[in-house]
Amino acid sequence: MEEIYWLWLSLLPHIGPVFQKRLLKHYGTPENVYVASEDDLRKNINGLSTRALQSLTQSHSLDKAKYMKEKCDKQKVKILTIDSQNYVEIAKGCPESPIVLYYKGVVRPIRDSIAIVGSRRCTDYGKKVTQQIAAEFSKQNIAIVSGMAKGIDSYAHTTVLKNNGYTLAFLANGVDLCYPPEHRALYEEIIRNGAILSEYPPGTNAHPKYFLKRNALISAWSDKVIVVEAGEKSGALTTVDFAQKYSREIFAVPNRIDEPNGRGTNVLLQSIAKPYLGIMSLNLKDQTERKLVPPTKKSFKPKLHKADSLNPIEKRLLKIVGEKPKQISEIQNCLKISTNDLEELLFNLELKGKIKVHGENIFSE
Repeated sequence: MEEIYWLWLSLLPHIGPVFQKRLLKHYGTPENVYVASEDDLRKNINGLSTRALQSLTQSHSLDKAKYMKEKCDKQKVKILTIDSQNYVEIAKGCPESPIVLYYKGVVRPIRDSIAIVGSRRCTDYGKKVTQQIAAEFSKQNIAIVSGMAKGIDSYAHTTVLKNNGYTLAFLANGVDLCYPPEHRALYEEIIRNGAILSEYPPGTNAHPKYFLKRNALISAWSDKVIVVEAGEKSGALTTVDFAQKYSREIFAVPNRIDEPNGRGTNVLLQSIAKPYLGIMSLNLKDQTERKLVPPTKKSFKPKLHKADSLNPIEKRLLKIVGEKPKQISEIQNCLKISTNDLEELLFNLELKGKIKVHGENIFSE
């Protein structure tokens, strides 16, 4: 029943995370907020707007919260409240951090976490550096936080899973929905070996305005933020804005000055970011001091590698590169698909361990 009151408070209109946390600080629990009288609220909570006060005093039906709890149970979505020990401590004090997060997978107590973010259309250099960073930190028992977007995010998550590490993916939609849909295999692997989290209830579709809050959560849940590759107007730079607001340590990977995807990171190096030149750049605490609860499930399920998990176009591509490596342009001509579709196809086959991509060449594993 306690979760019902948490959901009730989190779903109230005109009451955002800042006031929700002020209410909890004074009243202790959502249930105490629920039973508080209008006079008591006026007396003890300064700055409540008329709409917020009406929302608190007139929205006393728990039906919406009960419906949401039933929906979560049906979709196998779990609820993480801000008073939980698994809700990262450094995130609790951030203004944008919600009092309720929905998740799938396993949220474990973590001591050290690093966000890896960057461009959706990353270069081979960006991909290579991301894989190196994620592999190194996974071996150090450091949780990797990102947003499961195309490009840098997805390569960070994938590399962590391949190295038996722990990763958290924050979404700009309900955790019962996979976005982008092409990342279904990655989505399922993260659920098995990490966690997918969102402040948005199940059934919520992705929307441009939700990505800003998603980026705030990525920064809030991370000790440090590393921007691998980003253009001047990359969405990843909003993650940096929140990281700066939350006093997180910010790193950027140096890039070529003639590479558009590196202009954002190079500008960061001129202003607020430290150069990331390898794991030694972070001055990490000794590994013996670091605590991370060991995973309870095996990572990277072998069933992803089975032939029957391949769709027809994936099988066609594997047949094309089966005899000898092919260039990306050759494969695109043979399959007659768009560049975007080809990028997703190659990513999924890499995830399944069927191919390797080296520059413009595709190799069969």
